[in-house]
Amino acid sequence: MHNKSSQELIPRETFKAILVDIKNYKQDKKIDNTLDSAYILNKTLAKHGISDSLYQQTILFYAEEPEELVDLLKELEDSLGK
Repeated sequence: MHNKSSQELIPRETFKAILVDIKNYKQDKKIDNTLDSAYILNKTLAKHGISDSLYQQTILFYAEEPEELVDLLKELEDSLGK
C-alpha cells in the first residue's frame, strides 16, 4: 500500500476540478465533438498547470487505491449535485 504523503500527487481538489472540466468539455455542444480525448486532456491539464507525468502518477495511485477513488468520486458527485 502506498503512502499518499510519500509520493507527489495532484491535490485532491485540483484533481476533482480537472475531472469536472473534462466532463464539461465533452458535454459542451459548441465544441467540436471530433476532438479526441488526448487533446481534451492536454488542454485541461495545461489550464490547471499540471504535467502529464503528474497526472499519470495520480491516475496510477487511484488505480492502486480503489477505495480512495470511490471516495473521490462520491465527493465529486455530491459537489455536482449542489
